Amino acid sequence: ISVVADQSPIIISLLQVMDIKKQDVIGVGSEGVENFKNGRLCWLQIATKNKVYLFDILLLGALAFKNGLSMILESKQILKVIHDCRAIAGSLTVQFRVKITHVFDTQVADVMCFHSKTGGFLPDRVSTLPEVVSLYLKVPSSRLASLRLRSQLTKVRHSFSSQRPCPLPLLKVMALSVMHLKPLRLMLLDTLMTDYMVLVDSYLNSSVYEPDVLEVLLKRSLPLNFFQHFSRYNRTPQCILFQFYVIGTTLLVGLSLTKENDCRKTKTNCGM
Repeated sequence: ISVVADQSPIIISLLQVMDIKKQDVIGVGSEGVENFKNGRLCWLQIATKNKVYLFDILLLGALAFKNGLSMILESKQILKVIHDCRAIAGSLTVQFRVKITHVFDTQVADVMCFHSKTGGFLPDRVSTLPEVVSLYLKVPSSRLASLRLRSQLTKVRHSFSSQRPCPLPLLKVMALSVMHLKPLRLMLLDTLMTDYMVLVDSYLNSSVYEPDVLEVLLKRSLPLNFFQHFSRYNRTPQCILFQFYVIGTTLLVGLSLTKENDCRKTKTNCGM
């Protein structure tokens, strides 16, 4: 853990920023921004491959962003992994005119995974970071106790985050809040790819058709398994009608081509 609380622009620009700029993916977190209109960004946490940087924004102020953080957060080449990016994005815009881009939001990804798993339903509430880490990374509850406490004690946490020097336990919790973000993103992506892999399998299973039939089907339509798989999402009348139309077209094309093949075989046999 590297705590950046020095007002020297040399330390900020040359040491931490250069290391972060080398990364393709970073984890990003914050303290003190749950209510970004009235709140104040106190800390900004950034996790790289091997380190976690804690930037004391309350002390550094706009200097931290002028000396490299703004460039990193607005970069389209560096992917920022955040759990619920709304508050931090609003705070950065309102307080420092920094527009964070190229974000992977783990809370949004968790909602999409739930939507896919349940056949199109949405959760009653969004998941907290400890809940998502526990679900996808299988991290033991004992190791997430401090994170759970962090999410529960919002007001108390804000009062401590503005204290200087900042209590060591809070520094450790802040680091922990971003350490899991990068591996969490990979697990969420794997889960989101489940539908894709099912549909790839339906392509592989299309080989049950005769060669001539398959050749035309590949040009004209999607496999029937596509629509069977996605039928769980299609609840509107328009989607249902479109589904029946495509399936019906697929079956008609298959039947007509089968008849053509039968006729060819008959002619061939007659010619012999």
